[in-house]
Amino acid sequence: MNAQQKVAWFEVVVAVLALGAAFVAYPLLGEAAMGMFCLLGLLGLTPLFLRKRKDQIITDERDHSISLKATFLGVGAGWMILFMSIVVLTAFVSFEDSAVPKNLLGAVLWVSFATSYAVKGGMSLMLYRSHQHAS
Repeated sequence: MNAQQKVAWFEVVVAVLALGAAFVAYPLLGEAAMGMFCLLGLLGLTPLFLRKRKDQIITDERDHSISLKATFLGVGAGWMILFMSIVVLTAFVSFEDSAVPKNLLGAVLWVSFATSYAVKGGMSLMLYRSHQHAS
């Protein structure tokens, strides 16, 4: 397993952990459960996987290609979730009231951000498994 695969696994685990912790804690903590998304701050540790060890090559062209494709799909998925959620919220939640609650908008932002990283990491892992050789 190379360094980029470790980063991808770490992104998937952290994103799913943050989503799961927020959804599990919501019945107990209410709106304060959105604080569970602070676990996404662990993504700042990913450069630790990319440390250079002696004369070892950390990334190559295949890694860059996979990372680019996975980032494109992850960001696209996050934006689509955010956009569609805002459309649904403005159509149904604010239909009766004058505004969408800011706590709900914050939750939508955090969920789309976490989903973006989960999709990015998952797609990286899928692309690594499907590309056995450099193209």
